[in-house]
Amino acid sequence: MFCNFASIQNPAKRATFVLLMLFVPIFILNLFVSCSKRETRQHIEAIGREADSLIRQCADTVALYGLIGQFEEQDNILGKGRAYQRLGVMLREDSRFPDAIEAHRRGFDFAEQAADTLGMVQHLNNIGTNFRRMGILDEAATYHYRALTFQEAHIDTSFTARKNRVVSLNGIGNVQLTLGNMEAADSAFRIALRGEHDLGSALGQAINYANIGAIFEDHGMIDSARVYYKLSLDYNREAGSILGISLCHTHFGRLYENEQQWGKALDEYMQAATLMADGVQGGGGDEWHWLESCIALGRVYIKTGNLAAARTYVEKAVSVARKINSFEYLSLAYNLRYLFFEKQGDSKQALANYVESRRYADSLAIEKNANHMQNVRVRYERETRQKELEFLQNKFDNEHRMHVFALITGSIIVLLLLGIIVALWLMNRARESANRMKQELEASKEKGLSASDQEFLRKVVDFAHQSLSKNTDIEISECAAYMCLSPRQFSRKLTAITGSNPTTYINRIKISRAKQLLDTHPEMTITEISLKCGYEDNSYFARIFKQIEGITPTQYKNRVK
Repeated sequence: MFCNFASIQNPAKRATFVLLMLFVPIFILNLFVSCSKRETRQHIEAIGREADSLIRQCADTVALYGLIGQFEEQDNILGKGRAYQRLGVMLREDSRFPDAIEAHRRGFDFAEQAADTLGMVQHLNNIGTNFRRMGILDEAATYHYRALTFQEAHIDTSFTARKNRVVSLNGIGNVQLTLGNMEAADSAFRIALRGEHDLGSALGQAINYANIGAIFEDHGMIDSARVYYKLSLDYNREAGSILGISLCHTHFGRLYENEQQWGKALDEYMQAATLMADGVQGGGGDEWHWLESCIALGRVYIKTGNLAAARTYVEKAVSVARKINSFEYLSLAYNLRYLFFEKQGDSKQALANYVESRRYADSLAIEKNANHMQNVRVRYERETRQKELEFLQNKFDNEHRMHVFALITGSIIVLLLLGIIVALWLMNRARESANRMKQELEASKEKGLSASDQEFLRKVVDFAHQSLSKNTDIEISECAAYMCLSPRQFSRKLTAITGSNPTTYINRIKISRAKQLLDTHPEMTITEISLKCGYEDNSYFARIFKQIEGITPTQYKNRVK
């Protein structure tokens, strides 16, 4: 590296060489770090795909618990995190919300140990969803915001990462919608909608269009609500979501009911109930959402005086509400019964069902109070989890800082090494040049030359060394041109000053350079030095060297050693 740099005379080329030597090591270091991260991410993805394949084969929670045991024996931490995520979703579908939360918390811990960032965010979102289903809205919002914050702290543009972000936003929007914070809900839903559009998710867009439609409906903007419910219906059909299509018909029915367009309301509610009926009757449908359309049908039939049709839906509503043991729907179902018997004129039955309706409403209030008390209890857990999340964020920040520090330190070390090499080379060149000039000027002064003659010789010596540094021979004609003289004028003036003809004087300069190389570069051969001094013939070089110095180059070299 030293010899290559020393041979570069052009300043621009020297600067380019230095920059290359500075940035190539930095590029290699960056490449090494990036490759290491990519290999780690690919390794995690490969293990995750294998685990997901096994998890998909588990049809129930029993099978999942068995698979978790297998992962435990294999010390497959990533697999355990993914399995607990699926387990939590299954438990939530069975309305076992506390168990689901515990499963996701355990899954979060395993995902953290496995450095599965996407899995960690998914667990946080699932915990938020579970709290939202339980009616514990402050906890729900906290976990969705944690998921969003943690996701945005990591630079990841994969499909799953972007999907995690819109899930967080949708969860936050639903919490705000339930709390009546319509402006905040609208903002979250619209950002989520844009994210689902970019992901090309028809179902995601359908959900958010329906949510925004609910906000318009709450504001009494019926036409706008109907437009957004229609968009939701279109995207649900594209996604093939029976539940989504059913919910859209329920939304349309509610709008028509508020406008007292009873026929259209019944038609929409009937479509919603029919779509969900087969699954409900077979025991595998979504009874929770089916109840909404069932109660709505009974309510409209009572309002329009069709008690025969109403009776069927009233009894179905009570039966299914008892089955799922929902205080909210039991209160609504018994209130529907109260309206039915009141319309029929049966005051005794009407009063009895009104009492039942109030009892379940009071129980629901008590449950909400219990949830409120639970909020106090879980606040401690929330603070603990917040500390854990802060620790995780600090860990990520520290790793990032260490990476940057390593790059900067490496760059500084490379720069210092290059600076030392360049400084040594420049010092060596300066020392050689100073020695040459000193020798030539001292020789000139011994003859009592004038200042103009000394300047003339200095220029001759400078031209000679420039030519030799380019590994080219010293041409007398070119030297004369350099001095702005003809060859004849140059020869006469040089001979008059030095007493030697140009050839002899130039040979003295060449031999002086040869001695310097022999002194400073003992590793160089006689042939290499001969070529650097403008002699292609070793024998001729040795003869001239002996004429001037009295000994051969080999003898001089041995004496130096």
